[in-house]
Amino acid sequence: MPAQNQPSAGWFETFDNQVGQKNLAINNGTIHSNLFKPANNSHRYLLDQYSAGNVFYDGQWYPGHPLKYDLYLDNLIAKVDGQNNNTGINLITSKVDYFEMDGKKFVNLNRYDGARALAKGFYEEVAVGAQCQLYVKHQKERQEIVRSDGTFSKFTPAESFVLQRNGVWYAIQSQSSVVAVFPDFQKNIAAFYEANGNLRSTDPKQFMKNLIQHLQSLTQNGNR
Repeated sequence: MPAQNQPSAGWFETFDNQVGQKNLAINNGTIHSNLFKPANNSHRYLLDQYSAGNVFYDGQWYPGHPLKYDLYLDNLIAKVDGQNNNTGINLITSKVDYFEMDGKKFVNLNRYDGARALAKGFYEEVAVGAQCQLYVKHQKERQEIVRSDGTFSKFTPAESFVLQRNGVWYAIQSQSSVVAVFPDFQKNIAAFYEANGNLRSTDPKQFMKNLIQHLQSLTQNGNR
């Protein structure tokens, strides 16, 4: 990835101060606006407030920058410099290689030829082993609610998965799609689904991570 062998965060901060914050590429883009009135304390973002994160954008590494991730429109938002400035800029997705926030790393799968037909935009990268790489799409679906005091929006989280195994990309949408990737382990997959139904309902990402790690272990040990 482009961030490998990158200079220290302090080096970039010194450079940014010399150039001037307003001249940085991260401050160029469309203004972010949120016209939806939230219902039931829901919101459209990964985190409702700006959070310090890192982003590799337009060929430059920006460490410790205030970021927001809009899960409804799949946009990364960068706060304009200044503590009292709440203006956010919608970064150009094609210029974002990856970003890190809330202890997660999100990569732009548009930049991978093999993934482009299956997945678009930002996916959380979840390490599962040497042969496989799991990617999680975090989304929020909007439901319009009309009340006597106005129209509101309820945002509900949803997740979907893409798997890269030995250089081949797969959309993981169901138990049968997992079997398609690991056809020799159909019975093992069925048993795992049956034994971990509660985890699948409460934490789909952890369920899928555990499943892929389990299948990798079986593959490496030659078990069926």
